[in-house]
Amino acid sequence: MLTETIKTIATHNGTFTITSVKSGDHRTFRVKTQKADSNFAPGSRVISLLVGPNNEADYKGFGFVGDNGQIYLWGKNQTPTFIAFKRMLENMAGHIEAGNIEVISATRCRVCNRKLTDPISADLGIGPVCRGDQ
Repeated sequence: MLTETIKTIATHNGTFTITSVKSGDHRTFRVKTQKADSNFAPGSRVISLLVGPNNEADYKGFGFVGDNGQIYLWGKNQTPTFIAFKRMLENMAGHIEAGNIEVISATRCRVCNRKLTDPISADLGIGPVCRGDQ
């Protein structure tokens, strides 16, 4: 799984959730390649943070992912929060090996097929709505 996650950042498009082992807090990120005919950065790989409840659409882009897995923050996102995300994402392997974070790739609910990004839902294979938690 560690190799798969690192490839997600370095070579593939995908959605993944990182959980802090210490606090239990989690953040979901998406890497998506812009279409060749896109008005914004055609062919570039954009990294985004999930910022709302819709885990299919509520992402805020904050930088580009280079071929080497390096993250290049956009000027307006040169904030302490995004700088910390950049450093953590660029050294995920080290953080995983140190036991600081756990990483899961997004999966789908086995009942409704919606994307699961919450660690508990991903582990159970069923989202909170289908479980009756909401």
